[in-house]
Amino acid sequence: MKKFIGLLLGFLLVFFVAGSASANLIQNGDFEIGDSLIEWNAFNVTPSTGPGGNTIAKFNVPGGSGWATLSQEFYIPNPQTFSGIAIEFDVNFGGNPEVDLDWFKETVRLETTSGYAWAYQFKFQTYDPTSGMTHVMTGIPFDTFDPIVNTDPNAKIIFQLHENTGDYSWAHLDNIVVNPVPEPTTMLLLGSGLIGLAGLGRRKLRKR
Repeated sequence: MKKFIGLLLGFLLVFFVAGSASANLIQNGDFEIGDSLIEWNAFNVTPSTGPGGNTIAKFNVPGGSGWATLSQEFYIPNPQTFSGIAIEFDVNFGGNPEVDLDWFKETVRLETTSGYAWAYQFKFQTYDPTSGMTHVMTGIPFDTFDPIVNTDPNAKIIFQLHENTGDYSWAHLDNIVVNPVPEPTTMLLLGSGLIGLAGLGRRKLRKR
């Protein structure tokens, strides 16, 4: 009975850690729920049709001057068990290549024990007028901040397009994924659990 309980706990540990590390913390990151921007706060951003007919977010400021923003608050559960978060998305930024004041960027706000911390991660100023999307991968390590509080929500991701007067830039965004990155100690615990499961399996084989 004790071995069965140990085996069960080992499996639960493996599934819990592996599931936590691979879960997307963002809701509707591919904009396919109702082909809309549901779960997002949008300003000058509208759902549009991307490659293959899938829904994407289109950033476009009327009149070519001002801001377009898309943001979502999210929850990092038990942040003390993670070393950071990994962020991925597809983006295409197009417009007038002669104007350097336009840009598209992504930032993250974390709620720490000392207040809000802003983590600047990505700024895009390379224009691509084609329909092709660029896959971006960035990350935020938690060791550069005060401890993150375990409240829901405790983080916010923000995408921004800045358009200069007289310019008509735009941006397309899709497939946003935010995953927690386990602490090395958590991975060590996971490894120990796997070793324990292997040991139990070997004992059973020897008895047979």
